[in-house]
Amino acid sequence: MRRTGQLLLVAALVSYGSLYPFDLAWPPSLAHALEELFAHPDWWTSLSDVAGNVLLFVPLGLAIVIATQARPREGVVRAALVLLSLALALLLQVAQVFVPSRSAAMADVLWNGVGLTIGLFAGKAARALLQRLAIGGDRLAAVSVLVLAFWAGWRLWPFVPTVDFQQFKDALKPLLLHPEFNFWSFASMAVSVALLSALVVSLRHPQIILVGVTVAAIAARPFLVAQTISVSVLAGSAAGVGLGLGALRMGMRRALPLLVLLAVLWFTVESLRPFAFSDAPGAMNWVPFAALLDGSMDNNLAALCGLAFVTGALAVMGRRMHMRGGGWTITVMVWLVLLEVAQMWLPARTADLTVALFPAAWWLALRTLSGRQAKAGSGQHRQRGST
Repeated sequence: MRRTGQLLLVAALVSYGSLYPFDLAWPPSLAHALEELFAHPDWWTSLSDVAGNVLLFVPLGLAIVIATQARPREGVVRAALVLLSLALALLLQVAQVFVPSRSAAMADVLWNGVGLTIGLFAGKAARALLQRLAIGGDRLAAVSVLVLAFWAGWRLWPFVPTVDFQQFKDALKPLLLHPEFNFWSFASMAVSVALLSALVVSLRHPQIILVGVTVAAIAARPFLVAQTISVSVLAGSAAGVGLGLGALRMGMRRALPLLVLLAVLWFTVESLRPFAFSDAPGAMNWVPFAALLDGSMDNNLAALCGLAFVTGALAVMGRRMHMRGGGWTITVMVWLVLLEVAQMWLPARTADLTVALFPAAWWLALRTLSGRQAKAGSGQHRQRGST
């Protein structure tokens, strides 16, 4: 029953993202609107629009893998849920006919299906990878790998590969031709890489994985559109690796409080920069994810991955320190809300309560993924014991 409820929750969030801002209105001609919907679609609109439609359904694919794991007739149940998900994608496009601010198109169903497929394969691949890399009995391995993926999304989005030599040269210019040191960029990279140590400790050979992931992220930048390598990023990565290796050598039991303190201090300062407060407060964005629809979608999605990474890392570290899940989640939520309230007095910032949803989402993910992993592990032990 719990797995069904969590799957329905993900479907509800997907529906929310598709139908926001819910400014419903009957079209002038319903027949004409439906005819345009089912007409020959323009399969490619823009990178941000396609990426948004793909990413929207990736969590649903992951949720299906989690919900059907170790179920009787797993393949049949999963196939049925995939068909229902595609039907949901089509239904949401029909519903968008009644939302004037949204553009309904059959092409979106296609890209939703691509996202669903990516989620399914990513879920199965992650499960196989965890079986090979995860330390036996570590119930946080699955969530840790997911948080690590959000770090990669934050640092490398929009993941558009290129073999253009000009892009390669442009990516290296800030490092070789115009070297400038930016302290905030350095600090952001150093702290985020250091926090990876609390995630890779769930895996075998954590030191090698920490160094390998960081080096791979830097090396990939010249081959990705809109990515560069600067002195600050390179120095921050090196400092972060040093801090992370030191934390692993120290032992997570002693290092975790320091890493949590480092994360909280850094994110607090980062959220309140440039400290130019106004006399009167601005508006608070009360509608979840509304602010993400303004400005550059690529930048917003990267920022979303960054927020997911920070809150996910705090959730994992809190669990490793044996904090009560509900109490730790509420504490992080209150801290984030206070930061958003303070941002109301910062003209350069947009106060948005969306951030408060992330700790709750990670609490749910920890209950789901760590519990599922523990059950799978106990099943394997029982099987070994019977042979």
